[in-house]
Amino acid sequence: MLSNTLNSSRLLQGFVPVVACLLFFVTPRCEAQNLVVNGSFEEIDSCPQYPALLGYQLGARPTGWFSAWLTPDYFNACVDTVSSVPLNLFSYQPAEDGQAYSGFFSFLVEDGRELIASELEQPLEVGQTYYCSFWVNAAAGDYFVLRAGSNNVGLLFTMSADPWTYSPWTPDFEIRNFAQVHSAEVITDTVAWTLVSGSFVADSAYRYVVVGNQFNNENTEVELFDTGNPNVAYVFVDNICVSTNPLGCPLATGYVDGQQRPFRIGPNPCSEQLNIELLEPMRKLRVLDVTGRRVLEQEITSRNKMTVDLSEQPNGVYLIQFEGNGVRYSEHIVVEH
Repeated sequence: MLSNTLNSSRLLQGFVPVVACLLFFVTPRCEAQNLVVNGSFEEIDSCPQYPALLGYQLGARPTGWFSAWLTPDYFNACVDTVSSVPLNLFSYQPAEDGQAYSGFFSFLVEDGRELIASELEQPLEVGQTYYCSFWVNAAAGDYFVLRAGSNNVGLLFTMSADPWTYSPWTPDFEIRNFAQVHSAEVITDTVAWTLVSGSFVADSAYRYVVVGNQFNNENTEVELFDTGNPNVAYVFVDNICVSTNPLGCPLATGYVDGQQRPFRIGPNPCSEQLNIELLEPMRKLRVLDVTGRRVLEQEITSRNKMTVDLSEQPNGVYLIQFEGNGVRYSEHIVVEH
């Protein structure tokens, strides 16, 4: 979050190439090494005390991560304050997985940005293709009248760390109008997490990854999704992945249209009991409502058929998720009593 000592003019005034919504595809995951340290932000030495998580302060930020520009934020369910998960100062948003994520402004006046960075497990190899992905959610909170999404949030790989400090004041991070992987589309989904993914061939032995909007305001699109301030956009990010294996990260391009999903569900719409037939082993099941809140989560012990009781859930549209051996599947269901 921006420090109060910053010039107020920078507080008011969004993400560019493969984007796919969580709700509509299959995302392959495997056991290949993720070169991003603590990419899901779950690891932290100890749960900080309020308000330490706001601002990526020393001792109150996820292990392996630091601020590359200004004061991004860290959110974790271990605290019950404005920096908690799922409810916090900026929005109500469950983590894409686990109980933590990071957040930052992707668009502000005068090309203001917040950026986070981490040293990779090992330097990239020149000439090697790398497959990358991360999940993004547009925050929709009242504190900053957050009602806008931006494009261009992405991953920039660099040779040097360039950590940002308040004292002494670190110069502004160089905006390059470039990132090896970034979102071409404006992301305005405030409920589901959106997957951004892509690949590139390393032209240098990059050692660090910087996450955020690397494009200036002139080259960034901003879109209001409700009445609000078009000069400020804030996003959450989670599960950042970089791998040499094309199946090492959940890539949007990994979905094959018409692919048969390894489960059958019904009836849909459902009034009480949802019947599930598994065509291959799955390990976890989740049901989320339209706000992204998990209304049900359980480990799967059955190897073929099971039922889920939805009789206590209000009428509406829900998302049911299955996780298998390195794969996640999603399907919409409708509850009508």
